Amino acid sequence: MMTSHPRQLRRANRERGFSLIELIVAFALMALVLTTVLAIAARAYRQVAWSGSAMEASQWAQTLSDEAAGQTLALGRSEGRVQDGRYRWVREVSEYRDPDNLLRDVDGRARLWQTRLEVHWDDGQRDNVIRLIGLRPAPVPKAGPMP
Repeated sequence: MMTSHPRQLRRANRERGFSLIELIVAFALMALVLTTVLAIAARAYRQVAWSGSAMEASQWAQTLSDEAAGQTLALGRSEGRVQDGRYRWVREVSEYRDPDNLLRDVDGRARLWQTRLEVHWDDGQRDNVIRLIGLRPAPVPKAGPMP
């Protein structure tokens, strides 16, 4: 009968492969790393999509603001939708209230109007908004007939 030398037995044990525990730990670590990488990639994708929508919304806000610059606006609120309803805008025009009433004419009317333009969009998780707030000269009232 032939007996194996102890060194040969140890070499044979090492060449058999990985134990079941080692394989389970390796798969668990792989799953953890893969889950983390996928979560980071999903978050990055959502941020890129949001920034694209925010850029479009700000472009619409600027376009609407530029269009209003050439119009005579009335005090009050107006709203609408653009890009097939994806973006909703709201414009509010009000008299500018300065704390010291320095910007009023002799009749007490405001010389400046405040415009507030908001462009809203929904990204599936929350309502987002871009706001532009500005001042513009109030229209000069037309002079009535001279007495």
